[in-house]
Parts: sequence; structure tokens; C-alpha cells
Amino acid sequence: MKVSVLVLMLALFGASVVVSHDVIAFIVNDSQYYYDLSTSRVEKGSVNNLPAIRLEPFTYTNFSLTSPFVGIDVIKYTFAYTPETSWCSDFTDPPALEGYYEYSFGSNTCTGSTIACSDNRTMELTYNECNGFWGTTQPTYTIAVQ
Repeated sequence: MKVSVLVLMLALFGASVVVSHDVIAFIVNDSQYYYDLSTSRVEKGSVNNLPAIRLEPFTYTNFSLTSPFVGIDVIKYTFAYTPETSWCSDFTDPPALEGYYEYSFGSNTCTGSTIACSDNRTMELTYNECNGFWGTTQPTYTIAVQ
């Protein structure tokens, strides 16, 4: 009986137990500012590639991670880019734009951030294509100044 229950569990849930997940994410700088990578923290997952230390205007970089093959199908990665120059008179030291990616057993989560200035300008880190149940997820994060 125990063997048949195990076989049934593997048949039903085998993909989440033995299949890993990959994320290949792009970070696009769609602004005229230079940015420095100020946070790069892997909480879960294996690193294949980390983003560039310095992100030049109108260029892109990427990061890629893989979840462990057996058991823990989870990726958690936090990154932040800080502008090299002050773009807003509200800040002496410009705050960082923070992004986050998480994959956990078939579910993806992406977050970005926004910095607002009193003159109604904003600097944003947005994302799209944060989906993909199995296999590979390919989100794109975009830095823009409005």
C-alpha cells in the first residue's frame, strides 16, 4: 500500500518534486542615467548569471537563476540599482530602485518600485512577463524616468 501511495503522489506531483525552474530576467535601462548595482541578494536558488555592476543609459543586463532540482522548487532574488547622479532635488543621495523575483512551486512573483519627486517626476522600475508555470520564466524589468 505504501508503494502505491508513493507512486500516485509522484504521478500527481512529480513535476514539482523533480523538475527545476529557470528564470532568465532582463533589466532594461530606458533612461539617460547611469546606475550602480547596490543590492544583489540570492535567498534561494542557484546563480547562473548576476546583473551588471554598472548599468549604462539605454542598455540592458540580465540575471539567471535555477531552482534546486529535487525537493525545493524555489527561487528568491532581490536586486537594486542606485542612480549615480541626483535626478531630483528632493534627495541629496538618490534612493535605490528595488526589484524582486520569486518562483515557488509553479507560482511567480515580481515586484518593482517607484521613487517620486516633489516636481511630479518619477523614477520607476516596472516589470512584465512575470509568468510561466513550469520550465523557464523570462520577466523584463524596465527603469524609466517620467
